[in-house]
Amino acid sequence: MKTRMKYRTRENIVKTAMNFLLKQGARSQQKGEGNRCALRGDNGTRCAIGCLIPNREYDPKFEGYSVIFEPKIQSAARIHPNDHLLAQDVQDIHDNLPPRAWKAAFQKLLNEVQKDG
Repeated sequence: MKTRMKYRTRENIVKTAMNFLLKQGARSQQKGEGNRCALRGDNGTRCAIGCLIPNREYDPKFEGYSVIFEPKIQSAARIHPNDHLLAQDVQDIHDNLPPRAWKAAFQKLLNEVQKDG
């Protein structure tokens, strides 16, 4: 019998990434890859989507692909296909803002998600 995937709620996606990254306090990057952001980076770091992927689901082949275009990453992170744009917003906070700006950006995104229900 095939079990149905239990997807994360929109609020869970934002809160989990926010809490993980605020505690981590640094971007997840791979030095050998031109310091690009990585799902699994140097020193055990993880990005906003990488922290949603359990170790047993992670595949190094995911590196270099965007959550918005890669259904296998969405599935590993338990992100419903309809929530891929939200996942990209979460990833953009990690990739494009300095860590000192993350808290405000995540809080703004979380407020939007909670308002939309």
